[in-house]
Amino acid sequence: MTIDILTHQQWQFFWAFLAGLIGLCVGSFLNVVIWRVPNNMSILKPGSHCPSCKKPITNRDNIPILSYMLLAGKCRNCSSKISFRYPCIELFNAVIWVASVFLIGLHVYTIGFLLFFSGLLALSAIDFDTKLLPKKIVYVSGILLVSFLGLSVLITGDFHRFIDSAVCALAYFVFLFIIWFASNGKAMGFGDVRLAPFLGAAMGFFGYMVSYMGMLISFFIGSFVGIAIAVITQKGRKMKIPFGPFLAAGTVLAIWFAPWISEWVQGFNV
Repeated sequence: MTIDILTHQQWQFFWAFLAGLIGLCVGSFLNVVIWRVPNNMSILKPGSHCPSCKKPITNRDNIPILSYMLLAGKCRNCSSKISFRYPCIELFNAVIWVASVFLIGLHVYTIGFLLFFSGLLALSAIDFDTKLLPKKIVYVSGILLVSFLGLSVLITGDFHRFIDSAVCALAYFVFLFIIWFASNGKAMGFGDVRLAPFLGAAMGFFGYMVSYMGMLISFFIGSFVGIAIAVITQKGRKMKIPFGPFLAAGTVLAIWFAPWISEWVQGFNV
């Protein structure tokens, strides 16, 4: 018994380590997406290059985090400063991937969540910059998620989980649509509404209550941060704060702690 447990733990650490490495590389790609998609540029051509001198970035200067440190945060060719957000995105995405492997476990649907969470990270960064959630990223990351959830259901036969996802997707969409419509788009943008069904589907895969708690967490974090920023900047209601990052944070946290949420809810039914 002890040997089996140790073996399982060793495999989990191995996959978590591998997820961290891949997560760093995906995070590097996210930096390209975050910069190019809002500017209607191709994410494939041209290759990575310095925004200042336009010269291509060599492979040795394109290693996640390490290259930034070795170059002291500057372009090798023109010495222009490289934004600190680049290594932060890479590291943050790697942390998300490692945490997801440990907290969600090793399943087929875990791949879908990893890709979806990376999409949410890119969307959050873009939302902070532009107050927009590009449809391309929303649909691509959302479809990848749903595809892996569907594949997992076909393999395991847990069709009720897919039904729960569909119900929560519709409920979350309707709820945010009502808020958007009632506020005439002032409370949130339609991009948040467009993202809602994929968020609902992701959380609903683990049950209705997980989806409900994720929504509450999102609105709580959004309200808390919004009030704090308004007080600090003294701009009050005039301050326009993107809501997408809070929706993303609530969703990720709810999914990470889905087993504890379900156990907590069951405690009330005993």
